[in-house]
Amino acid sequence: MDCLSGKGPWQTYNIVYNDDKDTGKVFLWYNIQRVCNVDKPLGYIGGQMKKGFTLTELLVVVIVLGVLASVAVPKFSRVLETRRTTEAENMLTSIRSEQEKRCALGQKYTVSFSRIPTASYARISDSQAKTANYIYTLSATGAAASRNTNSGNYVLKIPSYKTGVICCEGSGCEALNKNYALCGDVMIPATDECAADDTANP
Repeated sequence: MDCLSGKGPWQTYNIVYNDDKDTGKVFLWYNIQRVCNVDKPLGYIGGQMKKGFTLTELLVVVIVLGVLASVAVPKFSRVLETRRTTEAENMLTSIRSEQEKRCALGQKYTVSFSRIPTASYARISDSQAKTANYIYTLSATGAAASRNTNSGNYVLKIPSYKTGVICCEGSGCEALNKNYALCGDVMIPATDECAADDTANP
């Protein structure tokens, strides 16, 4: 037969043995099904048709994944952005430390990154430097770390080296998981004897 040769359609063989009931012989029935080597419909596995996903089920899965992504991605971005602020804090603290050393020696604060040896940066100009995450700027009495990207738009500042308080300014401050004071609320000393003089910086 075609089935026995591995070709042709599905074949079913029924073997029935049904002797006279009065003789007490047992009723036997066999159903032998042989799977032939022919093209089967998609999803036909092990002699049975397996049910696939419907369009509605796929749409439900896509919608659920979309909702999860809309919740998880912003939170993940916020965590990453908050971790970046550690770099800015360390850099600003390092700059302040160097500036306070100058002040203790009777020198003015400097607005030149070439005179701050402990800071790690790439200079943009004499008073500006950059890293992979921030642009740092020196002023007469403080320093700032600016970030302006899709994931963060804010400025971390030390308005006064004398107080050393780090504050935040910009629309991205609320997205950070840190309780920075707003720069507008920070009290700055009216005078600072070590304030930088741009025309005379040893």
